[in-house]
Amino acid sequence: MKKIVKTFILSALSTLLACSLNVSVMANTTDPTVELESMIFTSETNMGTLTINFSLFDSDNWTKPTQTFDKIVENVDLSILTDINVLGKIVEAYTPEGYEIMEGKGSTGPSYWLINENTAVAYVYEKQLKFTDVTSSDWFYYSVKYVYDNGLMTGLNETTFGPYENLARAQFAVILHRMNGSPDMEYTNKFPDVADNQWYTDAILWASDIGVVTGYEDTGKFGPGDNINREQM
Repeated sequence: MKKIVKTFILSALSTLLACSLNVSVMANTTDPTVELESMIFTSETNMGTLTINFSLFDSDNWTKPTQTFDKIVENVDLSILTDINVLGKIVEAYTPEGYEIMEGKGSTGPSYWLINENTAVAYVYEKQLKFTDVTSSDWFYYSVKYVYDNGLMTGLNETTFGPYENLARAQFAVILHRMNGSPDMEYTNKFPDVADNQWYTDAILWASDIGVVTGYEDTGKFGPGDNINREQM
């Protein structure tokens, strides 16, 4: 069986992932106001609109921002924004996906400030990957970052992604399963080598049910630990 490494699957999936998830770093995919409503959006003391001006910096160059844009937050109690903890919760909730707030840029703490009653400024930079085997100069860096930021591939451990490792059939099924929202599956003993409650069980059953990744016709097994090849993909 021909071997395939993770770099190939990352390259092959990059376009598909962008179409499937339609994710943009310029907006969060969840509604951050849900967690803040009870604390920030319920008072009628001084309700108004908060404009957060985000300055996006390159992590390798903090001299000048690469882009700036405004985020409008409606129905905020402006009277409590002078509390740095309250302001911080709002800024963190609306920080663009894939970015994090700078520390110590022009201040001793997190880099966000209240300019006036209803205007704040925040400095953010692109999150860095924690993997020691993936650097910004690698041709697959942004593909790895994309699948990691979107929870499609998590790496071999906390510091190792394994871009040159072979990809197992179970891993491939899990990637596709996550791309489609990780639906729950009722366990059936469809494959003798796929037990219940394994990290790949739902993904394999799902992939098999919809006909994306099936088992071996000659043995009836799935082969979760077998390396997947180009033909099978």
